[in-house]
Amino acid sequence: MEARLASTFVDVVQQQADTHGDREAFAYIRDMSDGQINDSLSFRELDTQARIVAGWLTKHGAASGDRVLLCFPPGLDFIVGFLGCLYAGMVAVPAPMPEGFSSSEDRVSKIVRDAQTAIALSDASGAAKLERWLADQLGTALPCGAVRTMDSALAASLTMPDLTPDTLALLQYTSGSTSDPKGVMITHRNLLSNMKLISECADGGPHSRSFGWLPVIHDMGLIGQVLWMLYLGGCSVLTSPTEFLRRPYRWLELLNELNVDFTVAPNFAYDLCVRTVSEEKARGLDLSGWRVTFNGAEPVQAQSLAKFEEKFGPVGFKPETFLPCYGLAEATLLVTGTRADRRPVITTVDAELLARGEFVPTDLGAGRRELVGSGTVDRSRVRIVDTETRAAVPDGKVGEVWVRGESVAQGYWGQADLNAEVFNQSVGGEAGFFRTGDLGVIYEGELYVTGRLKEVLIIRGRNLYPHDLERAVRAVDPRLATGAGAVLTLDAPEGSVVVVQEIKPRGLVEDDFRALARQIQRTLVREFSIPLPSVVFVGPGRVRKTTSGKIQRSLMKQLFVASTLKPLHEELTDALTHLKND
Repeated sequence: MEARLASTFVDVVQQQADTHGDREAFAYIRDMSDGQINDSLSFRELDTQARIVAGWLTKHGAASGDRVLLCFPPGLDFIVGFLGCLYAGMVAVPAPMPEGFSSSEDRVSKIVRDAQTAIALSDASGAAKLERWLADQLGTALPCGAVRTMDSALAASLTMPDLTPDTLALLQYTSGSTSDPKGVMITHRNLLSNMKLISECADGGPHSRSFGWLPVIHDMGLIGQVLWMLYLGGCSVLTSPTEFLRRPYRWLELLNELNVDFTVAPNFAYDLCVRTVSEEKARGLDLSGWRVTFNGAEPVQAQSLAKFEEKFGPVGFKPETFLPCYGLAEATLLVTGTRADRRPVITTVDAELLARGEFVPTDLGAGRRELVGSGTVDRSRVRIVDTETRAAVPDGKVGEVWVRGESVAQGYWGQADLNAEVFNQSVGGEAGFFRTGDLGVIYEGELYVTGRLKEVLIIRGRNLYPHDLERAVRAVDPRLATGAGAVLTLDAPEGSVVVVQEIKPRGLVEDDFRALARQIQRTLVREFSIPLPSVVFVGPGRVRKTTSGKIQRSLMKQLFVASTLKPLHEELTDALTHLKND
């Protein structure tokens, strides 16, 4: 039986175990410098280990529908724990290990309380620590099992639950900006539907091999990097995000050594490779076998694609390898994506007209902006909607992206009021749409995502997108190129713009900060016709991001207004200086 006939994801795993048996499904590289496989799991082992975990969960009092906290260090044990939850008919709740940072502990604590988790899983090194931490947080003990150390006899004691496509499989907690985490309710039907959507963009199969480093607790890492390859019956080689950040060159080098044809990574990864891989090292690569790299999770930048192609094209990288896509956790993962083996669609538009909600291609003059298409639109699933009238807008007009279909989640866990606002919305007499909060436009059948509705900077009647200004800031000087930044507008003084930018302070004196601030001000005023902005320099890591790497602009605005940013240097406008001194 083929995986496409499965009605639940458990069916998928069992079918792949029957079909592929002892063939390798997952492998793990702990240290990319030597590239050695330190751990692996076959399809049969996945099925066996998942049954053992499911048996342990039921033996320790958990029941179908209970939420199971999954906190694992990098490695393959998370996959076993996740599938064990599904085999038991329970709901997987992935979360980071609550260690190292207070923000991580706070996030996990909120997730545990919101999901009302009944039991937890980790690996051999983390289970005891997690159990103690949970006891401290909750005041009561919560059983915590160490996967792949459990008694194998537990598999025989398991009675498989009655699963349906509508059985809840996963609570995917979104990071949010300032609000508490929200658990997106993903069913087996949602998972299988999204597997099919991804496969329509990039046809793969048992021959496919991927190599990835994205955190598996996030939708792009879990769905696009792990579950899709399992759905195909291919092999996924994994490593940790830290390994990639330390050795971007080795990521590229191992693509050839491991005979990889698929990868998944956000836009910053390609920028990092261009910036850190020397010309000499680049000449030693062979990227000719690299067939598809999904580029999503953050705005896809035309400049990033061009620079990557320029640098690595001579060693076999093909521009059609890039597969720009758009998705979000509330749609399981993928909404739209470019077709494999097709070059990304890039359109140059009039930036001033775009600021006024008009998508007008142009080849002339200054004030242009290059936008990367996120794939051909299935108009039965995607609408662009006027946020005030809630009517669909014509092609070429910017509005909010609304999506529907079998991939769209069931709502947020325990958030009835919010669900009523954003899920199952109607437009033009058609129901079932989710309001994404993203702004976009359809042009010649292609979806272009232009920004976030809540983060658009409305200045002098024009809509500007903060990531455009932030990119311009990083280009001002090499010392700014690697730091994160957030461009904000304030309620008072009305229309005030503030740039918060990370920079390494070593070797910089007051005059250096002042000169850089003035360069930033001149650049933004000239290129975007905004009022003189204030500039705040902060140290590395001070610009807050979600756990998936997105800038938390709303939170940064709150921190600035509360004067808790701990700046290295500030260049404030007179109006803002007077306001802060009052």
